[in-house]
Amino acid sequence: MAWSWAYVSTVVPEVEEAIPFFRDTLGLCDLGEGEFTGISARGRLLALGSNARLAVVEPVGDGVAARQLRDHRGGLCHIAVVAPDADSGHVRGGPASSPIGRSRMVSENETSGLLLEIVDGAEGLETGNTHSVLVSELDHVATVVPDLDGALVAFQHLRFNEDPSSSGWQFPDLSTRNIVMPADWGYLELNQALTSDGVFGSVAAARGAGIVGLTLTVHDLPAAVERLREADVGITDPASVVARSPDGAELDLGHSAVVSMKHAFGTRLFLFAPTAEAPYFGPKERRGAGPSEFGVRQRSTS
Repeated sequence: MAWSWAYVSTVVPEVEEAIPFFRDTLGLCDLGEGEFTGISARGRLLALGSNARLAVVEPVGDGVAARQLRDHRGGLCHIAVVAPDADSGHVRGGPASSPIGRSRMVSENETSGLLLEIVDGAEGLETGNTHSVLVSELDHVATVVPDLDGALVAFQHLRFNEDPSSSGWQFPDLSTRNIVMPADWGYLELNQALTSDGVFGSVAAARGAGIVGLTLTVHDLPAAVERLREADVGITDPASVVARSPDGAELDLGHSAVVSMKHAFGTRLFLFAPTAEAPYFGPKERRGAGPSEFGVRQRSTS
């Protein structure tokens, strides 16, 4: 199935308090405000680089967003995609809507516990100038599920397709195993925590399934780290991202730095400078001849 990102939502206590971090510090383009009825929230849409959007929202009433704030102190909540060919038979409730357009919520029983919204189209969105001085694009959304094989079956039932060449990888530093489902640009990553330790294990223990973080490709990782530290935002030093393929090969995927969730209002953000070995799904003209150390994504077309 061909699909693309509509937006990923993150819940905060007060949108106007959080927006300066995302808009001014991260440099994300503000696309305007609106209602997100599928999760009972209102807030603002911002461009996550060139290919996706972030909805920074606060609850309206006692719905999904309110439960996210109450049970998990807010943070990343749900995924919305534009997927015209998705199976429309798995609907959790009545129709929903967002600033992007009409939508429908998929039963969490059909997604191994992940909250998914399918948007019919993008007729309501004015993208404007989405250039960010820091973020190039959304690389992927990392999620955790209790049963990776079961989640694969569930998403395939919804007509999402796996990329076998990038799936089945283990990440020793994260204690996870993955499945990759490409969008037309970027991808959704399903992960199973192999231990109860670490970020993925703790999220799995707390809620069973959920969005762990957004991985954002940045133009220049050292410059991004310096920019955030100058703004008094906590961020880790860049560290290598190493994966192990099913045949046992060690893959150097690049370097990543993690933004403080305290300063990001509960949103876990990974800033990423990939190598040519990292998965890439997107416009071919954005794939360069080779990697550049800590710089903007470069990809070989081979």
